[in-house]
Amino acid sequence: MSIPATYALPLSLALALALPLGTTSALVAADNSGNNSASILVKDDITFIEEANQCGLLLIKESELVLKRKAPGLNQEFAQKMVTGHQAVNKELGELAARKGVMLSDTLNEDMQKKYDTLAKTDDAKLGKKYLEHQVKEHKNAVDVFDNATGDSKDPELKVFAVKHLPHLQAHLDEVKRMEDAQ
Repeated sequence: MSIPATYALPLSLALALALPLGTTSALVAADNSGNNSASILVKDDITFIEEANQCGLLLIKESELVLKRKAPGLNQEFAQKMVTGHQAVNKELGELAARKGVMLSDTLNEDMQKKYDTLAKTDDAKLGKKYLEHQVKEHKNAVDVFDNATGDSKDPELKVFAVKHLPHLQAHLDEVKRMEDAQ
């Protein structure tokens, strides 16, 4: 049975309003491959995409900051590796998000901007140490975000993405912890 187009929108609105509060919302996005299939992303998967993007953006921007300011006592190669590695992950995430119909921001959200601003206000003598503290904290956060997605994501592509990148994030966390402990 086909529903006339004139009834489709009112029917969709009625169904949406009939859902009980607290029901997990979903996003239906057109597949950009041209095969007219649709992807359904539950709210938690959209949240993962957005949080993973923000984690990556912050790690990149903080690393670019210390490279620009040539923070004393900091391994510049590590900071450059963070920029290069997280840019690649965020690029891959952006492509995956676009296929799912999710637009990602290329700027930090308010909470991440506050974290960045705190580091940016640090004087040069303490910048290297503060950077490592931030990198430990933010890599722990990223590991948690990706680890949750490996078990909780309902979208198979997102789960594969999280599984693929979790070991690299954990390796970064281990490396930055060693660097922090050596100071």
